[in-house]
Amino acid sequence: MKKQLILPHKRIIGRWQFSLLAIFTLCMMIVLSACSTQKTTSSPPNYSSASLNMPVIDVSLKSQGNMQLETFQQWITLVKQNGGDTTTYQQQYDTDQLALQNAKTRQAYTTTLNTLVTQVDAIKFPAMKTEDLNLQHKLQQQVQRWGKQHTFYNSYDNTTYPLGYEYDDKGIGGWAQDDLNSAQTLADYQQAIENVQMYLSNFQAMTDNTHDQTAYNLPHKSDLELMKHYNKLKGKVVVVSLEEQAMRVYDKGKLVNAFLVTTGRPDRPSIPGVWWIEGKQAHTVFKAGISFHRKVRMVASTSQKAMQAGSLTMYKSTPALSFTKDSSAPTALRR
Repeated sequence: MKKQLILPHKRIIGRWQFSLLAIFTLCMMIVLSACSTQKTTSSPPNYSSASLNMPVIDVSLKSQGNMQLETFQQWITLVKQNGGDTTTYQQQYDTDQLALQNAKTRQAYTTTLNTLVTQVDAIKFPAMKTEDLNLQHKLQQQVQRWGKQHTFYNSYDNTTYPLGYEYDDKGIGGWAQDDLNSAQTLADYQQAIENVQMYLSNFQAMTDNTHDQTAYNLPHKSDLELMKHYNKLKGKVVVVSLEEQAMRVYDKGKLVNAFLVTTGRPDRPSIPGVWWIEGKQAHTVFKAGISFHRKVRMVASTSQKAMQAGSLTMYKSTPALSFTKDSSAPTALRR
């Protein structure tokens, strides 16, 4: 009896131990499998040596390449529009474009992109210089053409002077070239370009005003158009007409006063442009180390309209204005 009772008990204990061992083994396999899966997921993909040499060129990198190509083409177009030679730049563009299209690896694409960026930076200064020179040439041509058609003969020194001399090389033309010669940054070049554009606008206003027979002390169409061009209709503006030898004072687009004035001679011309009034001196008598009659003739020689007055006394009570580039002061448009 005891032997029969013990044998079944041993069999039951053995089966229980085997089941427990099997369950434990299964659990360990599940845990190890989970750890192995997690480790595999967090690790980078195992590329072959061939795939490592050919990484994907992502969309962002391609976008940078396209943007630089577009920028390069815009600069090339600017040079071409202003009469510059674009042969070398166009060859660089074509080479870069083809290299980017044929690049198979990220490294190859990046190398070409860096070259492209360098070439874009290199074209900027020559392009802006070309634009400035073209604008200067345009101004010079207009001034010379105008001066041949509009002259004044001064019987005192027996000399014929071209009108509009304030815009030639001794006047604002020389200033424009100095601006270009001294430019060192892109901002300098941009400012030089904007200055020449301003001179062209003012010269056009001067030539348009020549056909206006309105009296000097009445509003002139060219004055209002120039003030509108510079967005100066809301403040106080002084317009100095070099051709008329007159000055008109406007407040919010309305004429409030007008004077006859004396501007510079051909050897020392008054400089056109947009200025700001720094100060004034009223009731000023101008003196020079020459005789009164010679002084009258020198004043008269600056303009036919000024000569008609025939006397220097009319200038004595005219306020003398000094000009500055302080944009907070009232604006003075000299054209």
